[in-house]
Amino acid sequence: MSDYDYKDVGERLREFGKRYRTMAAFGEALGMSVPNLNQYLIGRSLPGGPVLKRLIGLGCDITWLLTGAKHNTSVIMDQLTERMIELEKENTALRRNLGNILSVAQKVEGMGLSMVADQKAKYGSKKKK
Repeated sequence: MSDYDYKDVGERLREFGKRYRTMAAFGEALGMSVPNLNQYLIGRSLPGGPVLKRLIGLGCDITWLLTGAKHNTSVIMDQLTERMIELEKENTALRRNLGNILSVAQKVEGMGLSMVADQKAKYGSKKKK
């Protein structure tokens, strides 16, 4: 019997696969069919060397996948990924706010020009001597 819990490995593999739109897309990235991928995901078998090599190429921490323990670099990468997601959300909010500010500024500018035109029309453009 293996030292690895197949079901735990399958759960971690599924967690890693969430980076992809669908499990089919994950399977495609691994170069395997969904039924073959499902054998790993449900804990029926463990990925062998070629699949582990492809997983490494996709950025999977194999130590974490097989044992649940993360390398320090994996922890740092997770933190960086979380911070990147936060920054992307902040960037989206800032862009939306900037768009609102620009819209208001254009309206104010338009109002200012129309006020000048109104004053000219009301009082004329008489020159002082």
